[in-house]
Amino acid sequence: MLKMIILCLFFTPNSIAQKSLQFYFNNCPAVTNFQKTGQSSGAISFAWNGNSSATGYILVYTRQEDSYSSTEFFTTNSTYSFSNLPSGHYTFYVAAVYVEGRSSFIGVEDIIEN
Repeated sequence: MLKMIILCLFFTPNSIAQKSLQFYFNNCPAVTNFQKTGQSSGAISFAWNGNSSATGYILVYTRQEDSYSSTEFFTTNSTYSFSNLPSGHYTFYVAAVYVEGRSSFIGVEDIIEN
């Protein structure tokens, strides 16, 4: 069960926050082809196509059963593995990091079984 999710951000028009956040997200290409590459009991791996100008990537996940949201995980690779995950319905997200900001997050849903 895989679903591709694109996280979109909406801001109040003419706000100061909107103008500073637009700079943070504008013109920062998102990763493409974010997909699961492996899975075993309590573990899951992902890969994606990054951008050569990205300085790294941030990954986070949420778990539906208890509304848990992880901290950010940073990598300079275009692959990442999570381990020791409890069973549940998860959405995993990745965003590219650039000198001028960060791209939007791309997400994939999956079920972890132990």
